[in-house]
Amino acid sequence: MTKEQQIRHYAEQLNKVAFKLVTLLNDIDIEVQERRNLIQIMSPKRKKPREGHIRERSDGRFEGRYMQNGKPRSVYARTYNDCLKKLEAALELRDNRPADIALLAWLTEYIDVYKKGEVGAETYKAMQRNIRLHIAPQASDALKLADVRPIDLQRILKSVESDRVREDVYNILSGAFRQAVAERLITYNPMLAVKRVKAKREKGIALTVEEQSVFLETIRGSKLELYYRFVLYSGCRRNEALTVCREDVDETEQFVHIRGTKTEGSDRYIPLFAGIKELLKLLPSSGPLFDFKPDYVSKHFKKYSPAHVLHDLRHTFATRALEAGVPIKVVQVWLGHSELSTTADIYSDVSREFSLSEAKKLDDIFNPDSQD
Repeated sequence: MTKEQQIRHYAEQLNKVAFKLVTLLNDIDIEVQERRNLIQIMSPKRKKPREGHIRERSDGRFEGRYMQNGKPRSVYARTYNDCLKKLEAALELRDNRPADIALLAWLTEYIDVYKKGEVGAETYKAMQRNIRLHIAPQASDALKLADVRPIDLQRILKSVESDRVREDVYNILSGAFRQAVAERLITYNPMLAVKRVKAKREKGIALTVEEQSVFLETIRGSKLELYYRFVLYSGCRRNEALTVCREDVDETEQFVHIRGTKTEGSDRYIPLFAGIKELLKLLPSSGPLFDFKPDYVSKHFKKYSPAHVLHDLRHTFATRALEAGVPIKVVQVWLGHSELSTTADIYSDVSREFSLSEAKKLDDIFNPDSQD
């Protein structure tokens, strides 16, 4: 074969390869387009807001942004559709809110637009309850937002007997008036002249090892046994445990998703501890693991442990973890505290018997009789 024939032969081979590549690329392009069409058919089309825009945040929530009085405003929700509803509601309020809106009407709008979906369902209900029981009786329906004086707010707070509830009412009023100023419904925030309310936080009292053993024996066979064990074995808050679903448990990756909303780190993943694994065998295979009302589990806890409150099971979990040598930073993550200082302040007290056993180690070191 001459050189010219060889060149012609290689050129023919290249043409065949090129033809096959073009055919293959065409087939791939067709398949990609078919898949795109299928995805468009399967995926529901999202309605666009009439104004503003919605974006998905890195934490999984959706944020709806809009302009009001030349300043950006935001609403948040767990799903796109919920965020769209809140965004449309915020725009409706912005465009149609009367200038002389009443205080109670504004408080209701404030928690509905800015708090619902941001806080847990029980927390939202508590805010509604506080407005109804502690603010409404002291503020008439005719009291306008712009007419509220610091002394009116001080009178409302003074009427609340419980320190903890008084702090919750203060936080509602403070947030509502701050938002009212931001939206230029009022020019002055009267809460600035009201003394800050801060309820004294009492340290929880963890169950001793002996008390824990007696408690577990006492609840054996009761209706709430599995729930109380779950709180003890997970360190969850009361409402967090009540919202856990079977779908939040990943037995392959060995973790449980705790959907907390109390602090920045509340929404978290904890290991699938051995105690929880055993409980799961006795709990529903789908949906919520527990079907109890928050007040019900708290009220009945006293029957089984009169010297403690339900939240002490969370303290007990933390204490047992620290006694086992788990680093406090890890305990912080498991508990869902945003600040390490919170974990250190509340859970630094370990049980008396554990402290004595640890002190014995020091005694052995300094015991002169043990020296050579």
